[in-house]
Amino acid sequence: MKAILCVFIFCFLPASIFGQTAEFERQHTFRAGDADSRVSARSTATQEAQALLLRELGVLVESRQRLSATNETEDFTEEVQIYTLGKVNTEVLQERWDGEIFSATFRMVVDTADLFRHLNNILAQRQQARADSIALIRRAQADSIALVHRARADSIAMEHQIRAQRAGLSTASNSVINRMEVLRNFVFSIRPEFVAGNSAMGAGGVIELGVIGRNGFYFSPQLSGGGIYFGGLLNFGACFNKDGFVKNVLGVSAGYHNTLLFVNFRQENEIVRYETGINVGVAGLFWKFMLGRDKNFDITNRILFGWQRNPDFYYMENDRIVFDEGLNATWTLGVGYTLTRKRR
Repeated sequence: MKAILCVFIFCFLPASIFGQTAEFERQHTFRAGDADSRVSARSTATQEAQALLLRELGVLVESRQRLSATNETEDFTEEVQIYTLGKVNTEVLQERWDGEIFSATFRMVVDTADLFRHLNNILAQRQQARADSIALIRRAQADSIALVHRARADSIAMEHQIRAQRAGLSTASNSVINRMEVLRNFVFSIRPEFVAGNSAMGAGGVIELGVIGRNGFYFSPQLSGGGIYFGGLLNFGACFNKDGFVKNVLGVSAGYHNTLLFVNFRQENEIVRYETGINVGVAGLFWKFMLGRDKNFDITNRILFGWQRNPDFYYMENDRIVFDEGLNATWTLGVGYTLTRKRR
């Protein structure tokens, strides 16, 4: 069925599209208003005809998508419009003006080989971005699962050693038992999060796994991500009143936290270039407030410091972007659930 459909589409596409260029022609008429001159009528008619010719070019791109070997279908409408702004001209042929009606034949010639190379590059970038995102999620899932299994295995091993010590069958030193006592509180936290920085803000979520020692030492790795940000941090600090109903944790965070800034440069309401900026945080301070015994209501404030590199201005004449670079501060606020279960 797919082979028949491909043959059918090939039969009805113009032969010129299979070469290096494609030509599109259309007769278009514009009825002028009272304030229109020949020049203004010609300009308006050209714009309207160009929009119609771009639709035909869009049909060509869509047909080529269906005939390609890939199973993925992408919407290239905006990319085609951006491409034609700088590289495609619309010619006016056989024009006629009687003072009220402007009529002409319009022609648009497109270098299809260059256009399809441009679209293939965009498709490759999108596929790579999706692959990187999936790989990041899978790696985060694998790390979380590995951390849980390791914590569980350590707990079981320590418990066996304590039982053997009490039965007089173990020669392990008392320091091993004391280590078990230090790592007795397991911490698991999940919460939505709001992120705000110098230039960008967004929302997402956090998963945090860790321990609280008997002396109140707090340690936890965490993974976070949302619509415009992602990252991972290690948290070190001290937990005050860890067995009480109201608990506070103060400490430092270190790692990588990146909030993205998407910028579209426009001219006359048309997008002519787009670029992504970065707002990175690598180290900072945090305060965690927990309310509960082992099932806690959690509020976590954090401020991270790093650097930023965001698009600021675009020069069309030489296709150059000026970036705003400097120090960056990112503030995060998370509100959610934290489990602090004892290991003994």
